[in-house]
Amino acid sequence: MASFGLTANYLTPYALTMQATTQQIGYLTSLPNFANMLIQLFAPLISERVGSRKSLLVWSVLVQALLWFPILLIPFVFHHNLIWWLVGFVTLSTAAGGLIGPPWSSMIADLAPPALRGRYFGFRTWITNLVSLIFSFISAGLLQLLTGNTRLAFAIIFAGAGISRMVSCYYVTQVAEPKPVLPVNIHRESILQIARGLWSTNIGRFIIFAFFMTLAQNIDAPFFSVYLLRALNINYINYQVIGLSPNVNCQVRSVPAATFLSCITPCGWQLSLGWGTSSRFM
Repeated sequence: MASFGLTANYLTPYALTMQATTQQIGYLTSLPNFANMLIQLFAPLISERVGSRKSLLVWSVLVQALLWFPILLIPFVFHHNLIWWLVGFVTLSTAAGGLIGPPWSSMIADLAPPALRGRYFGFRTWITNLVSLIFSFISAGLLQLLTGNTRLAFAIIFAGAGISRMVSCYYVTQVAEPKPVLPVNIHRESILQIARGLWSTNIGRFIIFAFFMTLAQNIDAPFFSVYLLRALNINYINYQVIGLSPNVNCQVRSVPAATFLSCITPCGWQLSLGWGTSSRFM
């Protein structure tokens, strides 16, 4: 999660240093997410065709690690269409990341004993969020320190992301791959069959909630960084502090608390809109 913490909130600021337009920022967010969604649909099938979840993981993590280096070299190597090169490399990196999730979750679920599985994933999530948070502040501090040379700052950040991903690739190779608990050719429900039960089960209703919440967030999320950095002209430390709110939601384990946060999130967006509107008159 070090690579995620270093880069997650800083691809849009990186694009802004290349004078990206608002429309290009939208493409930078939407195209990689679309590629990630498509690749995850086929990741289980690809894993079965490869014949080894571990092999797919190793190659996907390695490709994702190596792609950070052309990303950091974009301002130094390319002189035209910098944003489109960035969109292309980030899309490839995100697609490689999409191949990681399903086989990794499946393999770890087989490795963790059922009695300890919930405790393990809870502790793992807490640790990964903490590491991500620490490294995101390291990125913010580095950008603030090298304000006059943001190219160097971003090069260090993305090089760190690539190196940390290579380290994780090494440790993936050290994990023993368990045999799948379920047979490979087990009967599977189609997407349409799953969709029919969305309104009648708890998990289905949660999927619907997650869909609309994610939809609402992604309508404005690509442009919120532009709003903060370009319109309000805040520094990188304050930018990172404002970006902490998603981590608060991730740490909530209480259903009433999660419901409360879900209800007040739209209020936060309205307050931020009012803040930006009133700032024009101050």
